[in-house]
Amino acid sequence: MNPALPCSPAVSRPDSPVQEVALTFDPSRPIITPNNSTFLPFVRVTAYIDDVLLSLGPHTEARCSFITYRLPDLQQHKYITLRFLPQSEYEAAAPMHVTPFPNVTTRVFMLPHGVEESNVDEWRGAVKDVDEWKSIVGVDVQKATDISIFRVLEWGGMEVQ
Repeated sequence: MNPALPCSPAVSRPDSPVQEVALTFDPSRPIITPNNSTFLPFVRVTAYIDDVLLSLGPHTEARCSFITYRLPDLQQHKYITLRFLPQSEYEAAAPMHVTPFPNVTTRVFMLPHGVEESNVDEWRGAVKDVDEWKSIVGVDVQKATDISIFRVLEWGGMEVQ
């Protein structure tokens, strides 16, 4: 790495200043609760993920690849909770440096968690409209979808046991 070059931007920054200190995602202790996730029966998961991704800006092939890659693990569960990490939390845990410096970096990281039928009542209140994730994840959709600029898209996930 050439120290004279600037690092890639951490994330697509929000329109307004952020006052709180960013949390750091710890993959050894992932946090998924009814307050930071959404609860769905499996039959609704594919459409929900596609709608969330559509709201975050990834193109069709990226959305299809994301869903296709995650689907074998997800289909093992009748009920699932999903959390999409704020880019700032993910960036703090997994910095990414790109050269040349991109105009925008979008990082989408999903934490799915299978819910046993005996625990369904604990999660019923975990409902998020797909559009809520745009502000939670912190994506500048206008820049993320602008094909005239250099954009970086990273997608990933980790199942929470």
